[in-house]
Formats: sequence, structure tokens, C-alpha cells
Amino acid sequence: MKTAIGFLIFLLIFLSLAACNKKEDLASKIKRLEYEAQKGKSDSQYELGRLYLHGKSIEKDLEKNIFYLEKAAEKNCQMANATLGEFYLQHNSLYENSDLAKQLAVELAAYIRLQ
Repeated sequence: MKTAIGFLIFLLIFLSLAACNKKEDLASKIKRLEYEAQKGKSDSQYELGRLYLHGKSIEKDLEKNIFYLEKAAEKNCQMANATLGEFYLQHNSLYENSDLAKQLAVELAAYIRLQ
């Protein structure tokens, strides 16, 4: 019985430490992505845009989402174009970019046909 309780305590401590390390890893990943995005790396801009859009790993921030996705789209990142186009179509009442959304959708379709 004492062994089982000791094991459970050990397991709880281990899982708590693992969760803390995961958060630290995430924080350093976001810091690295922000640094790379500022240097103009489109895949980092795209990934940051998606993180800010979905708010799963960091706080949801639609302004940063659009900023980073537009930066990546300017560098012809097709996934950023697709994500941005979808975002504009879904949030048509918030953003007056339905024409841009349609343009991005057409560009993505053309890109897919070429692949």
C-alpha cells in the first residue's frame, strides 16, 4: 500500500514537471518563431499566424494573425494565402476583404493545378 502511494506521488510530481517543461518549450518556440518572422522567414510567419488564429498554444489575437499571414502571403506562401482567404471568407462581416479572399482562392486553385 505504501509503495502504491509512493508511486502515485512520484507519478504526480513527474507529470507536473513534464507539463512545466512543455510550457517552457512552447514559450521558447514562440520566441524563436517571432525572431525568424521578424527576419522575414515566411514559414515562421505562417506558423505564427496560425497559432494566433486558433489560440491553442498562445492567446488568440486576430490582429497578429492577419499581420503574420499577410506577411507570409506577400512572400507567396500558398498555405498562408489559403488560410488568409478562408479567414476573410469566414469573417466577411468584420473585414472588407471578400474580393481579396476570392482572389486568394483563385490563386490557390491555380497553384494546386500546377502541382
